[in-house]
Amino acid sequence: MARVSELAAMVAPLAAMASVLYALRMVGLASPSLEEWWWALALRMVESAGPTFIKLCQWAATRNDVFPAAMTRRFAKLHDSVAPHDLRHTSQALDVAFGEGWRERLDLGVEVLGSGCIAQVYRGKATDASGETRDVAVKVVHPNVRKVVEIDMSLLRWVGEAIEALLPSLRYLGVVETLSNFEFLMERQLDLRIEAYNLERLAALFKNDDTVCIPQPVWLCGAANTSQEVGDATTDKVTVVAAKRETRWSSRDVLVEEYVEGRPITSFVGAESASLLAKRGAMALLRMVLQHNFVHGDLHPGNLLVDSSHRIVLLDAGICIELPQRAHDNMVAMLRAMLEARGHDAARLMLASDAADRTRRERDAQNETNFVQGIAAMVDRARNQAFFESIAEYYGDICNLAIQNRVALDASFVSIALAVKIVEGLVMDLHPNFPILELALPMFLKAQFENASKDRLSRLSENSLRILSCYDDDDLSMSPDSDAFEFAF
Repeated sequence: MARVSELAAMVAPLAAMASVLYALRMVGLASPSLEEWWWALALRMVESAGPTFIKLCQWAATRNDVFPAAMTRRFAKLHDSVAPHDLRHTSQALDVAFGEGWRERLDLGVEVLGSGCIAQVYRGKATDASGETRDVAVKVVHPNVRKVVEIDMSLLRWVGEAIEALLPSLRYLGVVETLSNFEFLMERQLDLRIEAYNLERLAALFKNDDTVCIPQPVWLCGAANTSQEVGDATTDKVTVVAAKRETRWSSRDVLVEEYVEGRPITSFVGAESASLLAKRGAMALLRMVLQHNFVHGDLHPGNLLVDSSHRIVLLDAGICIELPQRAHDNMVAMLRAMLEARGHDAARLMLASDAADRTRRERDAQNETNFVQGIAAMVDRARNQAFFESIAEYYGDICNLAIQNRVALDASFVSIALAVKIVEGLVMDLHPNFPILELALPMFLKAQFENASKDRLSRLSENSLRILSCYDDDDLSMSPDSDAFEFAF
């Protein structure tokens, strides 16, 4: 009850001010500055409400298909920095995780590099089994954070069930199911063994790519032979891969990994190397999405650094998303239909997904017709452009059509579209004229059109055919530093 009272004390004044603002808007007295003040207050309230609500609103900011643009645009500005916990708790966590002997091989600094709403990070020096000393980053989960998350998720489940019971017209949004999926992701972020596994897998996938750097968990006492099965956990549409091996120096509460010196990628905007970094960042994302089918699930600029060799450094891999084969096949088929300007087919594929099928009873035939026609019109506008002139713009159009016509979008589509949208925005900041979609097409065409008939190829736009012609039959791939597209810069 104490937590309920605490949250109520935060929400009540905000709700009261929202009522006043609504009344002023109805009589024409509300001003944009007053509304912005209210949203700023709402953001501060969320940031003080704790990790569950910060992560929930950050996640909501990515779901343009569910929440209004006024909300998602503002929630995207949320920060999750919190006051660091005491060094004494960190020492206790290390004692519990690795035993008191950890001090013989790990020299922990007292300075906190960063403190998020789930954990904080220190810099230290570690001595591995060979006697070599290296710089490391030590990540430690905050005390009591799991208990707070558990209480908050119980409250959110109750609220979700109440919403669906009181407002049946909103059941198409799948509020309870959505909260369940969010809870699943939160649980994964609270287990640092999962992040250790994700880092190892990403490093293996990018092993032969010298443009990407993945910090690795450190094995301070040699390779441990023990293992603990954490297992794979699967939602209806997205599989988040969990840790399958516990090393001695990664535990539920502590992760020791390589320390990589780097600068935020956004600090290179306007720099001479901006074009190169835009290309490398785009290629890293496209390989995760199209080639590896294992995508870093938190690709905001704070998790992307650039080291002294101009490699892209990926941090904080607590959430990585892997699409089930069926969902991946459907996504590829939909993208293929869009490439071939078959908007009606692309829309029907969206409606045929399990997510959309669950909401069929909440919409009528006219809703489906409007959705199909809207998608077809959108694709037609892109017929002779560079696939889509702006993924972000068309992603927003699709989400608006889904909301207007009560279509629940497949989570796999949302995940892929969001990943591309985020990186598109980032590379455009680095290089405003960067042809990210021309870079993506060869990778997609390699998988989808290598053995296509002339009839299928004839449906492609002139721009797509021009890009395909840049590659010979033996190599439809591109190096991150290839100059094949320099003509477009």
